[in-house]
Amino acid sequence: MTDASVSIPVDGGDMGAYVSRPEQSNGGAVVVLQEIFGVNDTIRGFADKFSAAGFLAVAPDLFWRQERDVQINPGVPGGYERATGLMKGLDQGLALKDAQACVNWLAAQPEVTGKVGVVGFCLGGKLGFQLAGGSHVDSIVPYYGTGLHTVLESAAGFEGEALVHVAEADHLCPPEAQAAIASTFAENPRVTVMSYPGAGHAFARVGGDHYDEAAAERANAATLDFLHRRLSVENT
Repeated sequence: MTDASVSIPVDGGDMGAYVSRPEQSNGGAVVVLQEIFGVNDTIRGFADKFSAAGFLAVAPDLFWRQERDVQINPGVPGGYERATGLMKGLDQGLALKDAQACVNWLAAQPEVTGKVGVVGFCLGGKLGFQLAGGSHVDSIVPYYGTGLHTVLESAAGFEGEALVHVAEADHLCPPEAQAAIASTFAENPRVTVMSYPGAGHAFARVGGDHYDEAAAERANAATLDFLHRRLSVENT
């Protein structure tokens, strides 16, 4: 596994991104979309986890139009407040276009002979879900996507598949929102919803206040199985 930074051409400039390349590629690729804390150790860790499993993984710097290379530790004083300010200043329409540009860039890499998936966390979960139907997007995995229930129509007509991780004790996804997610996709064979009783928002963020090891291990194992099935060249 090797890691590096790259610049990806987007509308209005060049967006930085963290790239983690596998030692033994399976041909698939994954875009990793950040939480509100930027492309920090948590997001880089997930990119590294996916590359260790054989995927070329890229985490784009979605805050680049406000501030480049944001890497906030949510546990430090003022970290959450800074992250919230950046999120409020984010043009999500432009961020969505930037994320799609990252998908397109990744799909054009010569080592990507399989398919491309998108895994997003919190803010990135919602943005990633909105990429359903976008060019080159085969699969989507939102972890505790904030506001996901407001964009459920994005999956209408999606010919790929989605695996949705819902934390039942997520204060940012109240019971009525969880019910909307469950009912919307109850009869949709292309969307699998996995719920985690007792788990809170950001349950997969190692070291975080709401980290839930059992829930994280279950979600991460399901995600890797899903990505291998959908993206690896041996399965496409």
